[in-house]
Parts: sequence; C-alpha cells; structure tokens
Amino acid sequence: MALLARMPSLRKIQFKINGYNTIDHMLEGFAEMNQLEHLDLSDGLFTSIDYNVLSRLTNLKELKLNYKLDFADEHLAKLCSTGRFIELHIAGCTKITDKQLIEFIRKNPQLKLLDISYCQITEGLIFSAIDILKEQAVGCRREVASSR
Repeated sequence: MALLARMPSLRKIQFKINGYNTIDHMLEGFAEMNQLEHLDLSDGLFTSIDYNVLSRLTNLKELKLNYKLDFADEHLAKLCSTGRFIELHIAGCTKITDKQLIEFIRKNPQLKLLDISYCQITEGLIFSAIDILKEQAVGCRREVASSR
C-alpha cells in the first residue's frame, strides 16, 4: 500500500468499497510526495481517517468524501486554506454547516462542482453562494477591465 504513495506520476486515486481499516499511513505518504490532485475516499469502509492530513495535500483539486459521516466543519475549515479546489463531493456528510460551506466557497473561487446532496443545509446557503458568485464575477470583470 505505501508503495502507491511513492509513485511519482500518480495524480488520481480512488478507494471505493474496500476492506482497509485505516488509510492514514498512505495519506501521510501522499502528503510527503505532494503530487496527488484527485482523491476519492467515498464509500470506503475505513474505521478512521485523519482528515487533518488532507489539508497537507496542497495540490489536491478534487476531493470526494461522500457519506463520510464523521467529516465535520473543523475538517472542512482546514481544507479551506489551500484555495485550489475545483470539485468537492461531500454528499451525505451531515456534520457540515452552512457557515463552513460558505467559507469554503468564498476561499475556493475556482470551484466548479460542489456536491452537497443529502447534507443538512438550508436555503440560506444557496442565497449566500449566489451572492459570493456574483461578487467573484464582478471581481473578475474588474481585473479584465484594468488589464486592458
């Protein structure tokens, strides 16, 4: 397993429906190599995941954690700092709040896909996300206009 983390060209990995108890040692290896761009831990049968390690995967652009019931606001907050996400899939992660999702959206302006199906969000999140997207669009227009 640790050998996977040392593969220099490996950019995308998926661990769906597997029998691994823990994946922390492999995530540590990926953090050291820092080449991983796409990671899918959805539907895995892991007994635990150290979500703090995910924040050290600074090249990560796509993350799938669907139905990881222990994934919570404090974990998402640490992911906000990279600001590089294009896709985040957290369907069924019911410990995530509107407030933290809004912060994630704000700090990841390149975000193109956000799967929050079956999360405990409110319509307030939708309205806030629309406002953030409008702000970002206005900011982009200003940057283009000033560069002319």
